[in-house]
Amino acid sequence: MAESKSKSTHELTDTLNEPKVNALREWMIYSVIFTGLILLLCGRLIYLALLSDVTGICILILVLFVCALARNAWDVSYIDRQRSLAHQQVKELIKSNKISAAFLKNSEPSILRDHLLNLNAIAKKDPMVSQENLVVLMQSKLNARLRLTELASSMLVTLGLVGTIVGLIGSVGGISVVVEAVGSDRDQLMSGMRETLGGMGTAFYTTLLGALFGGIVLRILSSVVNSHADSLIAYIAELAEVYMVPTLRRSSRKRTKNGNLEIDVSEAVS
Repeated sequence: MAESKSKSTHELTDTLNEPKVNALREWMIYSVIFTGLILLLCGRLIYLALLSDVTGICILILVLFVCALARNAWDVSYIDRQRSLAHQQVKELIKSNKISAAFLKNSEPSILRDHLLNLNAIAKKDPMVSQENLVVLMQSKLNARLRLTELASSMLVTLGLVGTIVGLIGSVGGISVVVEAVGSDRDQLMSGMRETLGGMGTAFYTTLLGALFGGIVLRILSSVVNSHADSLIAYIAELAEVYMVPTLRRSSRKRTKNGNLEIDVSEAVS
């Protein structure tokens, strides 16, 4: 019997392949490519925008972009960490041949551990354990964590539009000065022209920066992270469905009235 369980455990461990996906590396490739292209094609315009914008909106857009980029990198590294933890924890469960109360309480917090806790709670009450609703909830929680970058992307585009309005208002004020100074005061005329051109520069530059950093770079990187988030949820759901749910269903039927949490993982192998 012991040899049979040991053989089953080895079979399970052999079928558990370590994920080869590296979300952070892929994210870095995309970020370097698109940020590099934008700096190559529009670097001079970005430099002029930062120099000529007296409203500070261009600088604000750039600062928010850097903060959002850092947050996006943090999110993608979190996804990599959770994928690695899921693989490691399932492997530990297979080797120990049981889902113990000690593991559920003392193992490193992770999405997989929380998922197993919920599945175990369901198994206490329903022998036909299903994870469909839990997977949807798990996806919603992860999406809520990743939503900040999408919000930052929209904010940058909106700030670009705000800069356009502010710049046009400044241009209108400069035009008024020019009209009043025509034929009378040359210095005032030149001052009005500078104010008009400065306002137009602000309008165009802020729109450009908001579109480049918010509408292009952050949206692309956010899509990359969301894609890996979906992949992570699918991976955790697959691990649970293949290695945990069948065992929980069998153990739930055999569970005694004392509510023992010790569940033999090797029972999942027929």
